[in-house]
Amino acid sequence: MWNSFKVFFREFFSQIYWWVSLVLFLSDYFIKPYLPEKIKKFIDLIPMNLISLIIICLILLGSMSAYHKLRMKRLEEIYKYLPEANRDRIFRIFYRLYKEGEFLKDAGTERRQAWDEQALKELRNYCTEGYISIYLRNTNRRFEIFTPLDDKYYDTALAHIKRILDERLESFVRF
Repeated sequence: MWNSFKVFFREFFSQIYWWVSLVLFLSDYFIKPYLPEKIKKFIDLIPMNLISLIIICLILLGSMSAYHKLRMKRLEEIYKYLPEANRDRIFRIFYRLYKEGEFLKDAGTERRQAWDEQALKELRNYCTEGYISIYLRNTNRRFEIFTPLDDKYYDTALAHIKRILDERLESFVRF
């Protein structure tokens, strides 16, 4: 999401940065004449530039969220129709999962359980049913019921994630 904001801000300010100063300068002529008298008296207490800035910020936030949604939709289409991009994204997901698992080797059981739940979620999202059943069988668990990962099988679970990274992704992952 932050990448969308950075790209949006770069494009936004490269195209219309001078409009902001124009709107702030001429806000008394554009906004104030169309307001009721009660609001005009209240606005006289507040600088008009501040109101213009608030309106611009609201427009900016709305346009940023719309841009982000369109960008995410375009990325999903790219991942759907371009297998190389999807493969890279899946590799990054499992690489991050493996690095986090390596970091948590000496951590407590609760943090390892959270890592295992995340690993199972990603495996169910991207891997074939056969590989998931092998993963669960080798970590001494049932397929239908979620059971916590025993600490003595943590290295085995981590080895399975490393196996996905080391060998060809096509063997384990559905695209």
